[in-house]
Amino acid sequence: MPPTIPSTTYGLTEGMLQDLQVLATQDPNQSDLNTMLQVIRTSSTLAKSILALPAISLPTIQKQITALTKQHQELMHTNDELVQERDHWKTEAEAYSQRAAALEVDLTREKANLDHFRTFTTITSRPRIESIPDPEMFDGRKEKLRSFSTDLHLKVQGASDQPKFPDTQH
Repeated sequence: MPPTIPSTTYGLTEGMLQDLQVLATQDPNQSDLNTMLQVIRTSSTLAKSILALPAISLPTIQKQITALTKQHQELMHTNDELVQERDHWKTEAEAYSQRAAALEVDLTREKANLDHFRTFTTITSRPRIESIPDPEMFDGRKEKLRSFSTDLHLKVQGASDQPKFPDTQH
């Protein structure tokens, strides 16, 4: 298989270069005179275009290679630093994600505890009602009236520092 000729801007079209490639692979004994003349003209045009290009010296090319090599090394170094930084931030993000998940679990547990304590507080927050015995039945005698009245007052009002019945329900 013949080598592929890249497209160029030397005044030749890609079609002309392909024709040259085809003609170069043919047997010269089988080519006609017009074809050979065309090959010579195309080759001449190509040679003139190449000779018209500005000359590039070897030191110039070596400087360009050195500069490009240096830029490539700098870019590779920058790439390595960016990869390391990306990996660092990725690790840190994973750690924060795990911490956030742990905090969500803690928050859920604390909400459950809070609900439990609210229920417990509601049940136990009522003042404890002291058990004061009922007064003896009043039998109607005048000497027992003061004692019955005092016992009844204690039963209804409770101790002096805390009312026995905090609301009208009790």
